[in-house]
Amino acid sequence: MSESQAKSEPTPVLELVLAGISAVVIAALVGYLLLLAIQSGNPRPPDVVVRLAAPERLQHGWLVRFEVANDGDEPVGQLRLELVAGGERAETLVDFLAAQSTTAGGFFLTRDPAGAPLQARPLGYVEP
Repeated sequence: MSESQAKSEPTPVLELVLAGISAVVIAALVGYLLLLAIQSGNPRPPDVVVRLAAPERLQHGWLVRFEVANDGDEPVGQLRLELVAGGERAETLVDFLAAQSTTAGGFFLTRDPAGAPLQARPLGYVEP
């Protein structure tokens, strides 16, 4: 053996620190992915909630704005929503609502809904 092969230089401290940080990051990433895999094995079904704002007067009717939230772990497609205000009924369609997300829209009415209770609910959806 030659002298250059017999004497090896010690590993620099910075290199050891970076290797340790890398090992911790990789272990954390693997743990996070395992946690996601365990949780995705039992997803919660869509849980749709509709929140209404106060009616607004328009030139040719009334507008009731809404916010719809999907608190479940599965997305919904073609979500049909219904609003009942007194004797009047309105319906709208939300094309897609991702899991854990919200979107907004509005229902149009022809009569003043003042004094009538506003009730909104989801009617149904398809799996995207």
